[in-house]
Amino acid sequence: MIGEKDYWGKGYGKEAFQLLLDYVFIELNLHRVGLKVFSFNEKAIRMYGKLDFQVEGKLRESLYRNGKWHNIYLMGLLKSEYLKGN
Repeated sequence: MIGEKDYWGKGYGKEAFQLLLDYVFIELNLHRVGLKVFSFNEKAIRMYGKLDFQVEGKLRESLYRNGKWHNIYLMGLLKSEYLKGN
């Protein structure tokens, strides 16, 4: 999470996540990475999509926040998909 709003939207999150994925797939040689993201976090969902993560499932109305129910998306990325895009 990047807490300072002045630094949002500058690509720092994507760059940090790419470095993490390089480490996970190249150094650790893992086959797959998965994550959960709240449906209202549209910026994160877009960023994960740009990194080739796929929506693999949805936990319907799993989070109650500010008087409203929200879904949680399950997203995943395979090593072969990541290496193909980079």
